[in-house]
Amino acid sequence: MSWNVNSVRRRLSQVGRLARVLRPDVLCLQETKVADDFFPRDAFRRWGYEHQIVLGQGGYNGVAILSRRRLEARPVRRWRGKEDKRHLSAAVEIAPGGREVELHCFYVPSGGGVASRERNPKYDDKLRFLSAMTRWSRTLDAETPRLLVGDLNVAWLETDVWNHETAWRSVGHTDLERESFGRMVRAGGWTDLERERVPAAEFHFSWWTYRHPGAFGAGRGWRLDYALGSPGLAPHVVGTDTVSRVRGWKGPSDHAPIVVDLDETN
Repeated sequence: MSWNVNSVRRRLSQVGRLARVLRPDVLCLQETKVADDFFPRDAFRRWGYEHQIVLGQGGYNGVAILSRRRLEARPVRRWRGKEDKRHLSAAVEIAPGGREVELHCFYVPSGGGVASRERNPKYDDKLRFLSAMTRWSRTLDAETPRLLVGDLNVAWLETDVWNHETAWRSVGHTDLERESFGRMVRAGGWTDLERERVPAAEFHFSWWTYRHPGAFGAGRGWRLDYALGSPGLAPHVVGTDTVSRVRGWKGPSDHAPIVVDLDETN
């Protein structure tokens, strides 16, 4: 399960509720907003997540991978020369005998409010981050079972926003971002696993803004959260789901979790 929790401590009871009901083997969290020393490790241990890798900072950003299964952390990468706590990776044991999936948890920069590289350094930084992901994707072999999840902060398709005609000028759905995202997907041979379930012609959302409290109920969302699979992962994928009902809970994150089911016997 992958989820931008928008503060893991604020959303801890909700994460625990999902952990107990859905019982995912692995949790990938983004925007944890907590320094490593204050991450609520004990709570996750109580829910069965003994294996923990966290990379955070106080107040913003931060990612974590928490698992019931054995994890082997991979070296932390510095994306576009920064250390801003946006990516973790690990090998996760999915079956007895050591069979593993290479797991990547990403939190791509949001890009600020103005869609101009010249006037908005945050927008430029986001595009440089996506370009770095593209270069990295080109280096990956196709055979390794590899899963990339997280808040990638791009609504890629026209049906990933509730109103493309008004959203295409907005950061998160500009032509530059969508084109950069597409290059990254093609470079890695990634499969958009949620769009295997939900056809590209249909609306599909994972985020509903806080600015308009009625956005969730009105179905006015964006899709910013993804599960991307390598060609080598395809034989293991059973299905996916976006747990959108969580957005309707009291005091929710503005994002909904994504669940990926893998067949450990295959």
